[in-house]
Amino acid sequence: MTKYYLTSFLFSFIVFSIELNAETKNKIFESHEHCIAYTTPEKIIFFEKHFVIGKNCNLEVKSIKIENLYRFEVSIPVIDFASGIDARDDSVRDIFKYEEFPKIEFVSKWYSHYDIDNYLKIGKGEIKGLLYFSGKKLPILLNVFIEKVKKDFLIKGNFETDYNFFDISPPSFGILGKVLNFLDINFILQSVKIKDFDEHFK
Repeated sequence: MTKYYLTSFLFSFIVFSIELNAETKNKIFESHEHCIAYTTPEKIIFFEKHFVIGKNCNLEVKSIKIENLYRFEVSIPVIDFASGIDARDDSVRDIFKYEEFPKIEFVSKWYSHYDIDNYLKIGKGEIKGLLYFSGKKLPILLNVFIEKVKKDFLIKGNFETDYNFFDISPPSFGILGKVLNFLDINFILQSVKIKDFDEHFK
């Protein structure tokens, strides 16, 4: 697997030039997408450090209401992360033990209607919750930025961390290169695609 990963990666790097500069990084998503993505730096011997994007647009997001409180739940199939290089994607799946834990899930804390409505009005907020992956449970804080688009909302956010936070090691592909210990997780959500969002907040 390591040999195949290294060969595939080097070939793809040279032929397709997957380097991501600062300008490109702002174009991880198109405005119509409903996706999550990770960005991580890799360093190949003789080459400049470059950034790799693994994107997943097969996520389910829903709004849950109990009495006067609300929370958000997100379900992300690990197998659907795609970076453009199959061997790298296989490595990511192995790291997250997707056969045993096929989904990553996020469950926010409970918020009042006033809290969410205020975020929608001012265009930003912080969402706290628990991230479930590979049998682990971790508290995280997401910074969200909200834009009104006609009658709907475009919700963007990110979470900067590293592999240590998840208690895992960066993917490895031998002595010729390495994945650096940094992860930038970004997401873009369409409110119209969040189950029961319109019913709860319009």
